[in-house]
Amino acid sequence: MTAQNSNFDGNSLNDSGRSDSTAGAGVPEGWHPDPSDGSTERWWDGQAWTGATRPASVQQSPAASANKTARTRIAVAVGLAIVAIIAGVVVWTVTGNDEQEDSTASDTTTSAPAVQSSSDDWFSAICAPGTFDDGGAYQSLPNSADGTAQCRSKVIAIAGRASGPMVYIGSYDSQFKLEQDLLRKGSYATLATSDGNTVLFALPREIPGSRSVLYPLEKFGFEIQVRD
Repeated sequence: MTAQNSNFDGNSLNDSGRSDSTAGAGVPEGWHPDPSDGSTERWWDGQAWTGATRPASVQQSPAASANKTARTRIAVAVGLAIVAIIAGVVVWTVTGNDEQEDSTASDTTTSAPAVQSSSDDWFSAICAPGTFDDGGAYQSLPNSADGTAQCRSKVIAIAGRASGPMVYIGSYDSQFKLEQDLLRKGSYATLATSDGNTVLFALPREIPGSRSVLYPLEKFGFEIQVRD
């Protein structure tokens, strides 16, 4: 005769591990102490014992395990979505910065002097006809690498004068030397050339309206500093 194990109501398990009786239907579905082995739990489906068992320390039903698996998959999906969003933001930021740098480079190129010029153009823009002197004998700019040239300005800055103020012209291979000569001058205009030198057009001190005298040089890229 087959040995029988008791369940909640004294019902028994057959050799397959399933109760032969439908008694105990009021007991809720879930994991319960296995009537045949105190170290395990057996799944009660609400009507009878099933063949599913587990160690007594585990506290989840098959449904709960399924829910946990579903939650895990959802969490993984959400995590991947967040990673994708972050990656998209990084790509957008890098692309945006590259576009901004390209735009900045374009702006820099656009802001370069539109008029290509030479020293003859500069002299013609500033000097009144017949007043230019290449001035090997003049030392108005003693630190100029190529000596000092000078001329009278086309612009008559001082009312009542018959001619414009004197303009001193030099070229420098040293910023220090340039600054030393500027200590003795007023307003001035400078331009860095491709050979690394700096060209200077300088006025005497205290010339009113000095910007108007040097203004024609702006179109060639000269920077004007006013010392009225």
